[in-house]
Amino acid sequence: MQFRKWFGAFSACLFAWAIAHVSTAMAISQTQVLEAECDPSFNVFVVFKPVESWSADAQVQFRINFQHQRGGYVVRVTPSSVILFKVAGSNQQRLARSALPAFTRKHRWELTVQRRNGADRYRIAVLVNGSPIIAINDSTFRAGRAEYNATRLEIFIKPPRYQPIEPIYFMDDFTRAPDEPSLWNVVKGSWQVGHLMQAFTSRRRMLASERTSNPFAYIATPADDGIALAVSGYWFWESYTLDAAVRPDGNGIIGLIVFYQNPQSYLMLRWASQHASKDGDAQGAGARKAKSHKPSCELVWVVNGQERIVSRAPGGYEAGQWYRLTLRANCEKVEA
Repeated sequence: MQFRKWFGAFSACLFAWAIAHVSTAMAISQTQVLEAECDPSFNVFVVFKPVESWSADAQVQFRINFQHQRGGYVVRVTPSSVILFKVAGSNQQRLARSALPAFTRKHRWELTVQRRNGADRYRIAVLVNGSPIIAINDSTFRAGRAEYNATRLEIFIKPPRYQPIEPIYFMDDFTRAPDEPSLWNVVKGSWQVGHLMQAFTSRRRMLASERTSNPFAYIATPADDGIALAVSGYWFWESYTLDAAVRPDGNGIIGLIVFYQNPQSYLMLRWASQHASKDGDAQGAGARKAKSHKPSCELVWVVNGQERIVSRAPGGYEAGQWYRLTLRANCEKVEA
């Protein structure tokens, strides 16, 4: 199953940017250097107050890959838009512009400026609350510092910070005692590290053919609403493959989640039991959807609690069988 679209498919558009000099009449804060020499791939992250609390002349400028006398890239944020410019000497070129989403007026919001290396075609992107609003590819400047200044420092809830991006490697085989620290944060339901026998002996004896070289597992018990969810990772993870061996023991819903922002916003691989729609006992994230159509495997964007199915393949799972689920997610496509 594939879902392939440019960033614009991810609930907002990854389009343009630009730059402009701040009027000399404005009171600009002293430039703050975030990193003297930028990494090949990095993020700049900031949390803003609602835009309706900003003064009309408020704005922030982020400079990335900026080199003395040569130039670099500038991202300007105003109460209405985000603009990306490229500065080369005394020349400046507007590369892209995007209006801010409407919700930023009344709610706190997060902005992320991304810069990536050649493996990602030297992408520069701007995201608001994890959804891209601008994306371009430009390799003119690959080094230099990261810095910012603002006309009103009070617009920040959390000031800008710089985060280098390295290749992601994370693995958990669950071979630890139940009382040892976990790599996972439980969002819903109950999760416990245990032996595979623990999960199944309450119903029947585990057959020899069902035993594995690793007898440990992460065992989930759904909450009253039928959902069990555990998450791990960091806010800046964005391009990775999530792979898991899964054995469902009931007729409900199983799946994987990537790009998790909060309990109301994420990308989900959702797979219903072959018998869920017949038995009417589907449990798990999106169980109500599973009852409304034939069992299937779906890719679902959840944004502010609203679901959008972007791809679907027919067929459900059989309880008691082992399955390997894989979800590959990057900035251009998602595969399951």
